[in-house]
Amino acid sequence: MYGSSNYYDEMGLAKAWMAKATGDPADLEAAKSIYDQYASNLDYNSAWINWDDKTPAFVAMKEWL
Repeated sequence: MYGSSNYYDEMGLAKAWMAKATGDPADLEAAKSIYDQYASNLDYNSAWINWDDKTPAFVAMKEWL
C-alpha cells in the first residue's frame, strides 16, 4: 500500500470536483478555503499528477471553476 505525504491536495481536488458537479457556490468556496488554508502544504515542484500528488490538478480545477 502506498502512503501519502499529505492529503490536502486530494481533499481540495475532491471538493473542487464537487463544486463542478453540483454547481453549488458553497462547494466552490470550500475548495478555495482548503486552498487558502493549506497552500503552504501543497507541493508546487512538480507539473505531474501521480499517486502521491494531485496539486497540479487541484490548482487547475480551482482556477477553471
